Amino acid sequence: MTGKMAVHLTMGVIAVASWAGAQSDFDEYVAEIRQSGMSESAGGSVGMVAGILSGGTTFKATRGPDGSVGHSFSSNMCFVPTADPKLREKQRALQAAMAAKRDSWATFLKAQADTDHSGFVSTKEGAALRRRVETALVATQLGISSMEELAKAVALDRSELQTDVAGYRAMRAEAVKQGLEGMPELPSSLDRAP
Repeated sequence: MTGKMAVHLTMGVIAVASWAGAQSDFDEYVAEIRQSGMSESAGGSVGMVAGILSGGTTFKATRGPDGSVGHSFSSNMCFVPTADPKLREKQRALQAAMAAKRDSWATFLKAQADTDHSGFVSTKEGAALRRRVETALVATQLGISSMEELAKAVALDRSELQTDVAGYRAMRAEAVKQGLEGMPELPSSLDRAP
């Protein structure tokens, strides 16, 4: 009987210790999210857009034979391994410069995404920022000249699209004011949209 009790007591201690460890991991995770000021998904959205605008990632919009619009992403920072120390140093310097530019964009975009000024970027706010920028990139890369054509290309209704175009226009103006380069101008026909 004493042996069974010892086993149950040991199992209980292990269960409590395991729960405490899991709770500690969870608390650490939540603290990291709070410290970042963004949900995990919002951080991904802001990071992706910062990568595109800084030049570390290429966003490419394409039109299919049926008129549908797709897009792809590719990294511009993948280097062929080399034994040449001068080339390695040049690659490191380029990566460091690109990281600094990306960080500047991420700081700017985080502030732009926080539309309710709460100090925290929600998943919804991060997704809206990414959609706004990707919509503008589709318009500029494909030379889309009307709101109707753009609405079809990005599958948004006109009111959402007008909000995104106006939001992009304002965000680009602020980026230019802050000396950030990388946000393309909208086609003039869309830039005049109400």
